[in-house]
Amino acid sequence: MRFPGLAMLLLAGAAQAQVTKTTTMVTVPNCGAASAASEVDVYRPTGVGPFPLVSVGHGFQNSKDNYAGLAQALGAAGIVVVVPQFPSLLSACGADHARNARVMIAAMDQQITAGGIDTTKLGFAGHSAGGLAAFLAAAQRPVAAVVLYDPVENSNLGTPVASTVASPTLFLFAEPATCNSQGNAVPWFTAMPGPKARLKVVNANHCDPQEPISGICTFGCGGAAATSTVRSAIFKRYAVDFFERYLLGQTMPCLEATAQTDATAGTITAVDFRLGGCGAVDAGVDAGVPVDAGTPVDAGLMTDAGPTVDAGVDAGQPIDAGTVDDAGIAGTDAGITAPADAGEVADAGANPVAPPTGCGCSVSDAWGLLSLAPLLLVRARRRARSAGW
Repeated sequence: MRFPGLAMLLLAGAAQAQVTKTTTMVTVPNCGAASAASEVDVYRPTGVGPFPLVSVGHGFQNSKDNYAGLAQALGAAGIVVVVPQFPSLLSACGADHARNARVMIAAMDQQITAGGIDTTKLGFAGHSAGGLAAFLAAAQRPVAAVVLYDPVENSNLGTPVASTVASPTLFLFAEPATCNSQGNAVPWFTAMPGPKARLKVVNANHCDPQEPISGICTFGCGGAAATSTVRSAIFKRYAVDFFERYLLGQTMPCLEATAQTDATAGTITAVDFRLGGCGAVDAGVDAGVPVDAGTPVDAGLMTDAGPTVDAGVDAGQPIDAGTVDDAGIAGTDAGITAPADAGEVADAGANPVAPPTGCGCSVSDAWGLLSLAPLLLVRARRRARSAGW
């Protein structure tokens, strides 16, 4: 809906706020002596506040316009959103990720100075290289929440600061591919000390987090046919719910329960939530994660699967290899708590490029292969007999 004289976006729903979009400018020190100026879109709910505030970083050589969907949704929830346009690759300092982090912080500070902002409820979000900028910004400015859309590491900038980012952070990954450097930001999750969560949207393209999805992104990432507005909606839903949880105190529906439902439906995988749950109501979903991770019985199952001595016996024993208690419990556990149980092997953080550790595989995949071992052994013996061996 358009109103004369104003760039106004009205989102439907009685519980949603009207959102006004305006444009401003910020200037930050560049990599050299010159300064860098950036245009910033500001999405602000009607009212006087104080409002939470989120600064969003766009992907490499893409546009702030491609995150209008996320900005509008957060604005309708009652959160001020700033989306700066980073200087182009042809600018004085090119793709300077540290400068882009400064741009995100400057856009945030400008709104704080303008007033009506709750400075205890700030957040960063970013996609691709913008995810790197958001992560670098969070290392400098502790905030209440961070959401990273398929972030990409570059020049080893994010990994060294990961241990300093203690803000609750949600990683939303696409499938490992060339455009996200085979998911090379997974080690950030492993190294972070604070509350964190991660998941992968099944079959997601690197461009899917955008709304609207840009032609520039799809040109190098499989084309428009490889993207999906359905998957875009999944990325946005988790991002909005996460910010509503940490900036607005809305814990229901609980993210952990939503992730469990989506994982069962097959729309997400590689799920690992370490946020502490949503309280007593959700105690059976997420609050059990730390207990389960250290349960002696569960640890015994994982030990039984791994030792070399036991592997020689189990491989020839269909009863043990296919035991429901052994494979079933571990498989169920891998759905939500796999990396906590498996010691990050399933997390793909050690070597995200070389399969299988770099493919984003989960522990449930490994148990599935183990359960096929007896069948493969029987087939091998039959082939040997028929060949006269």
